[in-house]
Amino acid sequence: MRRIVMIPLFLLLGLGFCFEPGGRWVRTGPVISRLSATTGKILLFGAPEGISTLRLEEVGGGWTSEIRSEAENGDLRFELEGLEPERRYRYRILDPHGSLLGRGMFRTAPRDGEGRVRFAAFGDSGGQPWFAYLSDSLGIRPVSWLADLLPGRGKQWDLAGILARREPDLVLHLGDVVYPWGKWEHYPEGYFLPFARILSGRPLVAAIGNHDALEHGAEPLLRMQGRDPRGVPRGNRYFDFAFGPVRFFCFDTITSSFEIGSPQIRWLRERLALAREPWKVVFTHRPFWTSSRSRMDAANRYLRDHVHPLLARYGVALVLSGHDHVYQRYRARDGVVYIISGAGGKSLYELHEDPGLLRAEQVFGFLFVEAGPDSLVARAETLEGRIVDRFRLTRP
Repeated sequence: MRRIVMIPLFLLLGLGFCFEPGGRWVRTGPVISRLSATTGKILLFGAPEGISTLRLEEVGGGWTSEIRSEAENGDLRFELEGLEPERRYRYRILDPHGSLLGRGMFRTAPRDGEGRVRFAAFGDSGGQPWFAYLSDSLGIRPVSWLADLLPGRGKQWDLAGILARREPDLVLHLGDVVYPWGKWEHYPEGYFLPFARILSGRPLVAAIGNHDALEHGAEPLLRMQGRDPRGVPRGNRYFDFAFGPVRFFCFDTITSSFEIGSPQIRWLRERLALAREPWKVVFTHRPFWTSSRSRMDAANRYLRDHVHPLLARYGVALVLSGHDHVYQRYRARDGVVYIISGAGGKSLYELHEDPGLLRAEQVFGFLFVEAGPDSLVARAETLEGRIVDRFRLTRP
């Protein structure tokens, strides 16, 4: 009889070693949500109550700083100021008792309009393995060592490993960060865990995808980026920033109107006119031109007919989109090159004939770009390391 009683006890103990609480309480390492030549912002989710401390020091220098932040519903936000351009800094985050919460190292951007930048771009990556749904139904998830052994993890893990080795200065996510519904509890497996090495050392900036918007209008995505889900769209859902020689424009084609005369179009026209960096790059979710699944969508047609002329008028060099799970590059239209890099790992879509296409590939992969004052060089690479496209843009 005693042996019969002991069997369930051992099973419960085993479950305790193999699983941890799931649900909406998400614990992460450090996340660099913003970085410029002189400022930055580092987030951490699932922190204990109380005031935590970030200790920052310049690598090879004598400069140090301490920044304190009090957790709000488990979220920590550290604002970094007084940094120097193109310098390396290392940091540690300590909880209220002095225990280590996370650490990392980053390099600040060049001064606006100067230097060089290496960035990667992809979309549609955040597939969920079968065991992620335990969090939905049972409120538990496998501990990290067990999850590493279980089959079924998404290809975003392979992609993240490749990008961590490439060490870009910046990563652009073109939307649909977490499938299928953009739930906060699915972010660990779809985003925080696979991209942890990237997130602790460089900004990963995301446009809103249609799957991201299914959960409270993309509130989880905005939260993980350190943006205000309840704030005005400008600066949260669409925004621009400089990183060295490139001015990037995040254009929201999912949750904000892009009709002519809308606040977003007025913002875009104003910011494009003011930009003085050598290169202007727009990134968004919906494609303007595509030969894949969304090729007949009315929203895409509107972008072609009404937004493209604005981009061409103000000298945008490159537009990056996701949504269709393939790689495509179109012939330049009025000086604007359109790329779809939506094969970040979820699945692959079909391709159709289109005379405007220069290159189309039905493969998982990403775009890698190196931009300087006078040239922009890009290559599309598969997860197996095969280069499927190369191109170079030069300033007139």
